[in-house]
Amino acid sequence: MLLILVQFFLLFLMLLAVFMGSEQRLLPVHPLWSVLGFTLVVVSGGLALAAFRSLGRSFRVAPAPKQDATMVTAGIYRRLRHPMYTAVVSLAIGTFLLRSSWEVGVSAAAVVLFYVLKARYEERLLLDHYPEYKNYRSRSRGVIPLR
Repeated sequence: MLLILVQFFLLFLMLLAVFMGSEQRLLPVHPLWSVLGFTLVVVSGGLALAAFRSLGRSFRVAPAPKQDATMVTAGIYRRLRHPMYTAVVSLAIGTFLLRSSWEVGVSAAAVVLFYVLKARYEERLLLDHYPEYKNYRSRSRGVIPLR
C-alpha cells in the first residue's frame, strides 16, 4: 500500500510542477525538444493502453501479482516486462522535454527513479511467484532502456 501512495504522490507532485512551476527552462527552446517530448507523451498513452489490454483481469497497481493470476507474456508483454512502468517513465521524460523547469526536472527524475526501483522489487516478487519468469526475463526488456 505504501508503494501505491508514494507513486501517486510523486505523479501528483509532477503534475503540480507542470502547472505551478517556474517559467524558467533548463533546456533551450527548440522544436526538437517539443517534438520528442510530444512523441514520448503520445507513446506513453499507447503503451499504457496496450499493457492494460494485455493484462485484462490480471491488472493491478500493487507490485505483487494476484494469487490467482496467470503470467502474461502476450501482446506488449511479449517484448516488455513492464510496459506500464515504461509508459509512466516515457510520460515523465516527455513532460520534462515539453516543460523543462527545474521543478518538472526534479519531479520527473523522482518518478523515473521510483519506477525503476519498483520494477526491480516487482521482479523479485514475480520470480518467487512464477517459476517460468526467469526464462521470460531473459528474452524480454525491462523498463526501457534498461534490460
